[in-house]
Amino acid sequence: MTAKRKFMMVIDADIARAAGETVHPVSGNCRNFLEAVKNNGHILVMTHEICDEWNRHQSNFSRCWRKYMVSRKQFRMLKIQKNEKSERELPALGLTDKQEKIALKDCHLVDAAIKSGKTIASGDDEAKYVFSVASEKKIILKDLIWVNPKTMGTVLTGWLENKNRPEKRWFLSGYNVRTCS
Repeated sequence: MTAKRKFMMVIDADIARAAGETVHPVSGNCRNFLEAVKNNGHILVMTHEICDEWNRHQSNFSRCWRKYMVSRKQFRMLKIQKNEKSERELPALGLTDKQEKIALKDCHLVDAAIKSGKTIASGDDEAKYVFSVASEKKIILKDLIWVNPKTMGTVLTGWLENKNRPEKRWFLSGYNVRTCS
């Protein structure tokens, strides 16, 4: 019998905020995504900075979900050293000032993903675009998977349940930079 594949995921606080108990499609998509992570044995990865963001923005549902993840040992806390932070490399990535500002806001997600399962779940498509541009100069970014539970719904829950390979377009290197604004 083969062991089930578990993904280590960095989940942005915007997903924790959106995953409420309402019937709104975004709320339902985020809630279903978190439930699929939990029910299929995947691992939530956080740094202290991500944890602080969750504490400020999480819904009641997300707070209970995270407590469950910690209690079931489906949680990993990472420590990112100052010399491991991507923000110091931003000026060399050829980004505009606006793009650099967007990247700076989410560098902590990228740093945690690089150090763990290389998967980010975030509703910030603008940041995904910026990091896909940066991946042209920073090779390690090319292998990062960036998914948006707010809009991808059942596609993601199916992926988490079946533990299939991620689609090429989910990788920063496969994100079509030319068609995004």
